[in-house]
Amino acid sequence: MGSLRQCLRQLIGVQAVTQSGLRALGNHSTKVGLRRGWKEKVSVNLDEAMRELLPNDPRWDYGVEISSGKRVRVEWIELHPAHSGAVGEVIRKARWLKARLSGASACERPSLETMHWLATDGVHIDAQRMRQLKAEGMRMPVKFVQLPTEGLNP
Repeated sequence: MGSLRQCLRQLIGVQAVTQSGLRALGNHSTKVGLRRGWKEKVSVNLDEAMRELLPNDPRWDYGVEISSGKRVRVEWIELHPAHSGAVGEVIRKARWLKARLSGASACERPSLETMHWLATDGVHIDAQRMRQLKAEGMRMPVKFVQLPTEGLNP
């Protein structure tokens, strides 16, 4: 599938919004680590990049392109408080991301392995909302994510 830059070019018509490494995440880049053999290439603050185009949409926060040898993949990160009341909003953002990316052939559809909810504080989600997340094909939020997470259980 295409790179993050190709994907963004189809989504919003520009590629200049990407930044090298994890720089688009700013201070939150400390919440992201990479598994051995993987390196970050570029990142984008998707929320900011699409704010003017879609001001009222529930926009997902960040995209990060990582690589290992010839293998390249895009990981999608949402930084959000992780309490029961926030689950519905994050699910709406995840649906938005999947819908937007499905309309761009250069974008791989996000999956359980590539979508990550990073808690901005502690994780306080009740059992009912945990089931809701699982039914949506989403993992529980975490305070730190090690990329890629493929092959790990939700």
